[in-house]
Amino acid sequence: MLYFALVWSIGSDFNFASGVSYTSWTMPFGPRWVIGGVFLIALVSAVLGLVIMVAWWLARPPSSRARCSAARRPPGARRGRDSGHKPATAAA
Repeated sequence: MLYFALVWSIGSDFNFASGVSYTSWTMPFGPRWVIGGVFLIALVSAVLGLVIMVAWWLARPPSSRARCSAARRPPGARRGRDSGHKPATAAA
């Protein structure tokens, strides 16, 4: 159902004649489609997001990697729920 909504939304945003967008862009080459502005904003945002994600993945600092956090723990410190601390119990 969500895939249908996705395809329908992309189709209506792409088609400028559907009335979803106030702006449009006519391709200066090829089939000379008139593309809606909403679709163009979504497309540019998705492409820019992918480029930034790949760039960050390639050049991320070591502090953002999961491996580095274990090296900064003090010696003898445990990780996770089993930290060695036992809650106080009421005397019966």
